[in-house]
This record gives sequence, structure tokens and C-alpha cells, in this order.
Amino acid sequence: MPSSYTNPVREGKATLQSFAWHASQAFFHDGWMSVEADEKGLIDEAGRITDLTLILDGHLKMTLLEQETEFQARLKQVADQNRQWREEREITRKRYEVMLGEVQAWEPGSDELGPLKAYMIEQLRGSIEFDCGEPPSIPAPESSEENHDRRTEEYQRMIAWARERYEQTVKNLERKRAYLAALEKSLGPKPGQKEK
Repeated sequence: MPSSYTNPVREGKATLQSFAWHASQAFFHDGWMSVEADEKGLIDEAGRITDLTLILDGHLKMTLLEQETEFQARLKQVADQNRQWREEREITRKRYEVMLGEVQAWEPGSDELGPLKAYMIEQLRGSIEFDCGEPPSIPAPESSEENHDRRTEEYQRMIAWARERYEQTVKNLERKRAYLAALEKSLGPKPGQKEK
């Protein structure tokens, strides 16, 4: 089935230039040609790097009392999250078990529906095993020092990740600009765009 990019050709409304520019967006998937989106992405990533760096700097300047206060808050957060996960899994398990009981008690009334009943039971048991097993548990830090070190590493990882995204966006933008320049040199400017 032809894509919507060939519709102007089918309707006799396309030139090589307009078709190539239009098709290039599909060729590079999901708005590849959006230089503006990448430029905005650069600004966003630069802001994220700045924000995270400021947070890390503040974190590294914490007093021992501030570290202890953060540690106590982290212990509470970890305990609350682990409790919430356990409660959610128990609620989910009960829902599955109620439905499992209903399916097991169901008399389909036809041998043809026996395999469906068996399949439903299999699906519910698999879901109970997958969704209701031992919940993941966030390990609680042992001390305020360990908590502070973990948080420092976490901020450093986040900054490194943001820098990698920034650098990748710069490379993508350079590649896009080179591609756009080559396409414009080959076919002229994008239809509706003024020549430079």
C-alpha cells in the first residue's frame, strides 16, 4: 500500500522537488528533518545539565545535619515505597484470585469452550506469578554517609546522561543540517521556503 507521501504524485500535484522533500521526512522517520525540535532539545538539555549541576553543588555543600535530615527522609521514602508496592501487589493478587475462582467455577456448557476455560486459567495464574510475586524492594541506605554518597553518584550519573544526550543531539543536528544542505543543493529549496 502506498504511503500518504505518494498521494500528491497520484493526484498529479507533485514535482520531483516537492516529492523528495516530503518523502525525506518519512525516510528519516518521525520528524527527522525537524531542526527546530533538535535546537529546542539542545536548549532543554543544556538547562537540564545546568539544573542538575546546581543541585549536585548544593548537595556536596550539605552540612552533616542536613545530610542526616536527608537520610531520615530517604529512609521514610524507601519504607513508604516498599509498603505501597506490597499493598498494591496484594490488592492485585486478590483481584486475580477472585476472577480465577469465577473462571474455575464456570461451567461452559460445551466441550468446545473447555480449551478457552483452560487458557483463561493459565493466563490468570501466569499473571498472578508475574504481577504478584515478591515486589522489588528499594534497599535502604545504612547511614547518612552512604545515603549522601549514593545521591552524589545518582546526580553524577544524571549529569553524564544529560551530557550524552546533549552531545548526541549536537551530532544529529549537524547530520541533519548537512543532509538538508545536500538536498537543497540537489533540488533547490523546500517548496514554500525562500532561497537563501
